[in-house]
Amino acid sequence: MSKQNNKGRQVDLYHKPMVFFTFVITCKLKPIFSNMSQYIYLDYAASTPIDPKILEQLNTSMTEMYANPSNTESLKSNNLADQTSEAATQILKAFNTPLNDLIFTSGATESINTILKGLYNHPSNTKSKIITAQTEHSAVFEVCKELESYGLEIITLKNNRQGEVDLQELKEQIDTNTLAVVLMGVNNETGLIHPLEQIADLAHQKDALFICDTTQTVGKIETNYQLFDAFTISAHKIYGPKGIGALVFNKKLKIAPLIHGGGQQNHLRAGTLPTPLILALEQAITLAQDHVKERNQHVSHIQIHFETELQKIADIQVIANHANRSPYISNIRFLHIDFEALRLALRPYVAFSSGSACKAKVIDTSRVIKALNLDNTSPVHNLRFSFSHLTTINDIDKVISQIKAII
Repeated sequence: MSKQNNKGRQVDLYHKPMVFFTFVITCKLKPIFSNMSQYIYLDYAASTPIDPKILEQLNTSMTEMYANPSNTESLKSNNLADQTSEAATQILKAFNTPLNDLIFTSGATESINTILKGLYNHPSNTKSKIITAQTEHSAVFEVCKELESYGLEIITLKNNRQGEVDLQELKEQIDTNTLAVVLMGVNNETGLIHPLEQIADLAHQKDALFICDTTQTVGKIETNYQLFDAFTISAHKIYGPKGIGALVFNKKLKIAPLIHGGGQQNHLRAGTLPTPLILALEQAITLAQDHVKERNQHVSHIQIHFETELQKIADIQVIANHANRSPYISNIRFLHIDFEALRLALRPYVAFSSGSACKAKVIDTSRVIKALNLDNTSPVHNLRFSFSHLTTINDIDKVISQIKAII
């Protein structure tokens, strides 16, 4: 069996096993996909489509709100400054944190960099320890590594096979030299939910701050945001545009700016404020927070159906299955199958995230999954499927049929 390549030479598919396998599987799956009206998106933890209502407002504001809100001599600019200030007020109201402050950023990664580096670098800071976990998002993990090179002591908590941290260890590690405990609300790879109230209590008993990456909790999990001394938001995780987010923090915190310039946002983050994006962020947060409970119930049904049906057709392990877990994320460990064949055959039709990174054609398990210390004596790999209130049972049934056909 052969086919013409783009230079006219014959390519022997039989001598390229993975190519041939993918070719055969794709042909086999065509009848399944021929009736599909759309590509099935199950990667909502990575990013979300923009809400039509938000897009409509954004299109209008991008055209009309072109003035610079920092120009105090312009009435049009002053109007935009007022709208930006009102958006900040509404965001704090949505989180029930009216006494806090916020600065607008490009997203959660910048927010995390701002708060961790800003606290450590402020002249008034006398503390030199941060406590975090191996399973944190890279936005936290890499910033901590950078700060460690400056002389900050980084304590990385142990975790069990579910990804849960040892609260007794946390209690023992916190001391008067601890600047902050930095743990995420919902793990972006496993869906694990940390016991936020207990962590906040342990931190505050020793006058340490509790900083939380809430990227995967906003609009998804009912959360008491008053527990946090600072928390982060990204609009594109909650059906808003990319490039805008916020850092919400206690007004008492003293933070050195990460970005210097014209002195905008009380000299904490310089740069011209993107009013249209800020209004879109406020709208996205309000919509998401107003529908947390009903969307959570819908997605819980979706996750249960997906995992139940998948267990019927494949030998799998659901990561963090015995822990408090978000219904929005299912990290599936496939056992005793050709994972690479599954991944390649599924990729053209379903959006997901791989629990591994491909470097020089060598599959490597992610840092977060490695930290769970699972049994890796046999070749197993993970796929993360993440859901939305937009996901339907019909979507799930199609994906299950696809995986069944491949296996």
